[in-house]
Amino acid sequence: MYFFTHWLPLALFASTFLTGFATAVPILDNGGVVIPGPPADPPKPSGDGQGVWGREDPGIKDRLHKIEYSNLLKAVPSSYGHAATNLRHYLDNTGTTFANKPEDIMNDIPAFKAAVLGTAKHYASAAFSFVDSGTGGIKAFSSGWVGFYATPELDKDWYYALGGFSYAVAGTVKTRKVGSAWVGDLAYKVYIFDRYNWDGDKNTTILWFTVTDKEMGHLHVVGLARESSHGKSPSSHPHIENNYRVAKPNNNANTRSAPLLYTTSSPTTLAHPSHPRQIPTQTAHTMASSSTSSNPAISAPPPSIPTLKDLTIENITENTIRINNQCSDPRTRYLLSRLVTHLHDFARETRLSTNEWMQGIQFLTATGQISTDVRQEFILLSDILGLSLLVDNIDHPKPKGATEGTVLGPFHTHDAADLSMGEELSHDDKGEPMICVCSVKDSQGKGIPGVKIDVWETDSEGFYDVQRAGRTEPDGRGVLHSDKDGKFWYKAVVPVEYPIPHDGPVGKLLKWLGRHAYRPAHMHFMFEKSGYDNLITALYVRGDKYESSDAVFGVKESLIVDIKTVSKEQAKEYGVPESTRLLEWEFVLVSEEETRALRNKLAKEAMETLGLERMKIVDGLPVPEVD
Repeated sequence: MYFFTHWLPLALFASTFLTGFATAVPILDNGGVVIPGPPADPPKPSGDGQGVWGREDPGIKDRLHKIEYSNLLKAVPSSYGHAATNLRHYLDNTGTTFANKPEDIMNDIPAFKAAVLGTAKHYASAAFSFVDSGTGGIKAFSSGWVGFYATPELDKDWYYALGGFSYAVAGTVKTRKVGSAWVGDLAYKVYIFDRYNWDGDKNTTILWFTVTDKEMGHLHVVGLARESSHGKSPSSHPHIENNYRVAKPNNNANTRSAPLLYTTSSPTTLAHPSHPRQIPTQTAHTMASSSTSSNPAISAPPPSIPTLKDLTIENITENTIRINNQCSDPRTRYLLSRLVTHLHDFARETRLSTNEWMQGIQFLTATGQISTDVRQEFILLSDILGLSLLVDNIDHPKPKGATEGTVLGPFHTHDAADLSMGEELSHDDKGEPMICVCSVKDSQGKGIPGVKIDVWETDSEGFYDVQRAGRTEPDGRGVLHSDKDGKFWYKAVVPVEYPIPHDGPVGKLLKWLGRHAYRPAHMHFMFEKSGYDNLITALYVRGDKYESSDAVFGVKESLIVDIKTVSKEQAKEYGVPESTRLLEWEFVLVSEEETRALRNKLAKEAMETLGLERMKIVDGLPVPEVD
């Protein structure tokens, strides 16, 4: 279960729910074909929730906590009615089923309504493609569980009440010809799946006191509140979408390898309701588009386009590469050729299923939707897959003696203020004061003046400023410039370990993989100066318990630093108390010329090692010599 890291006006920020809307009586529509019920409830994953209810006796402190939370509900504004109602049900301690109607969510969140319709059309299209007759027909379909994320921008009430949840769409599609066009009539129902429990480790100040996940979850353990499963039919009538354009049915019997009823008995990893904060799927799947000539945004295919017909598992890759090779840029052609080759090989080697493919699409959609100007979930995904470090090492090779690079991370921003020498980077009065006394030199040991140095770190509680609600200006970050001798110094706080953001799809993926989300204590640096290769790096505090298991693989032995204490002389020189901690470091930059030569050398060696012949190296990047 994911726990919100933002400020919350309600004590609902860490809850997840199970809401399965079951149909008591089958709905008959479209000529008597039954609309399928919801997919089977997925098994509850290990570690989700607090376990057995009432296994411990409540103490006085537990009873006081329940009274506090119950009183808090009285102060919740009416605009957060769904969130308050769900929490009240938890505190009522019945454990009985409870309904959050999909219609309510669809009415409040147009993006969810659009996502539902898009999902319905997509799976209806798949079902329709296996109609046996060219005259049309009726088929049932079911989407399986799909992830959606109710962000605070979409609707704050549902953000606090549900956050991420799963939904399924099931219905029937009736197709027929109208003139030369195919149209379809949809009848479908929506089902919601989620769990309500508290099993995190976050603290949040709510109104006049602090709410903790531990305390809230413990109420279930001592029998004063109860996790629950929710279930109810969304309505007595299906949703209807009539007369939309669809594709002509595929009547080639040799291609009909998929079942007529598209359903999923349980969700796959990334849409699992125990991973609640999934991002909305707002794709508008269509059964068929208008002709190319009627859409000015789509150009007609060139006369030399390859013939693409009767494509199979065996020939789809080479034909995809053929049509992509119309691109005039050789590097782009090479990148797409290798991407398509490896992507198709992955699908063939794993025998990737349609449902797994769809969950992958949902996951990537979630990753994009949660990203903002101050948070890059795709960078975080790249980090935890080891790709960020790999690309940095390839594109920014370092000769012996140079400072090694490491991952950028998702929380670098472009609004950091310029700092003067000795100015405060962090204004966190709870942090342990520290001064950072550093220099930046070239590979010959000469100080480099005028280097732009971007520095950022978390506060003493492990949060970056952009993770704090109500952020009005940057803190814990700043931009300095080295002096004539290449030196720079500033005031900060001693770095602390912290978890990477786990309120989104990347955090859920880590949990499913059994990986922790923590990074060892560190401070980020970015160096820029004309004539030198940009350096993105970090310094890691020696002895941190996550030093050898960084969630994003960023730690390198050469970047581990000992935090000391200033001497009397240093305290006097820098005007700080003698108890102030001290970070000292010498950074070494590499010239662009040195980097280019090394990149070309390593690229050539890599091509030879991989056995890739007839390749040329252009600016350190391989391209085929003969296209």
